[in-house]
Amino acid sequence: MDPWRLRIRRDGVGSEVRRRAASFVASMDAAMVAIGDADLSRVHAGTNNSLESVVASIESAPDYDWFWWDGRCELVYHLLVRSRPDLVLAGNAGGRWDLSATFATNFGSQAVGNFWSFLVSYMLRVYVGVNAVLAAKSLEGGGKFKQVVLPKLHQPESYVLSMVREDCDGRTFLHTERAALAEGTLFKDEEATRNMLKAVFRFMAGLYAVQRKHWGDARAREWWFSGEFGRLGYALVHLGTALSDS
Repeated sequence: MDPWRLRIRRDGVGSEVRRRAASFVASMDAAMVAIGDADLSRVHAGTNNSLESVVASIESAPDYDWFWWDGRCELVYHLLVRSRPDLVLAGNAGGRWDLSATFATNFGSQAVGNFWSFLVSYMLRVYVGVNAVLAAKSLEGGGKFKQVVLPKLHQPESYVLSMVREDCDGRTFLHTERAALAEGTLFKDEEATRNMLKAVFRFMAGLYAVQRKHWGDARAREWWFSGEFGRLGYALVHLGTALSDS
């Protein structure tokens, strides 16, 4: 059974929690669609914006790691980091890669599984958790929520941060945004923290846009939001567990 369903039952606030969560999911869905579609339709001027030019730039960069799945997932990942979902689709259309195979890539141990599920699950946990703390900090005093979640995110043994601060059998976070997760930066530098959140959201929106074009809207929404809110739901559950276990 989905753990989000279990948490709704245990908390005894079913209908109200479900209503608010559904509203949050709908808002996030709409925002991801708007940003992803904007990146798909954006006109990129200049002579170095063709698929092969950008791929060549990625493959020659020091932060490109060919070892990750012979570059298949790595190239798509880097294009999305650069907010180029249009080139991800162009590469698939031109036979540069097969998105069906790319999205089905499994690797590592049984606990890791699918490349994209593994990456998105950790990105969502950070995105939801950090946004929740920022929201709590905007309230007077922050209350128990701030007191509980903030220390958990800063603890060296924090499971989420320990996983996203370095890759582990697969990408766990945007490599370009890891500096914002440092203990002296996260929350303490609010501008850097918010810029990190924007970059994470834009990456997810780009991935969602590609999935909607490749799979169709129904399957893409199922991947992100189904089963009591799917991968996003698990991020919400993780946040609720952090509170309830304190």
